[in-house]
Amino acid sequence: MAFTVLHTHRLPVGCQGSMAILSWRISASERRDTSVIPKSVSPERIAANFASSAWELTPEDHDLISSIEDRCRVYPDDWLPAQVFWEEDN
Repeated sequence: MAFTVLHTHRLPVGCQGSMAILSWRISASERRDTSVIPKSVSPERIAANFASSAWELTPEDHDLISSIEDRCRVYPDDWLPAQVFWEEDN
């Protein structure tokens, strides 16, 4: 759903969906006084993560991304079996 919404919505030229999500999360974290620490191992993704801070999303962009339904996945752990919390993924 998130990728469908972001790919059908017109993002700023050169802004990838992942960059828009990271920019949105950073701006949301500033309002909540929290931090965002993206994980990346490749130099290209690290550079893209830094570049995402240059994008200023419009209020419409923020509303669109905020409207995406929250989904959560829990992976195997010693105390909890693997579970997927949404039905469309098998």
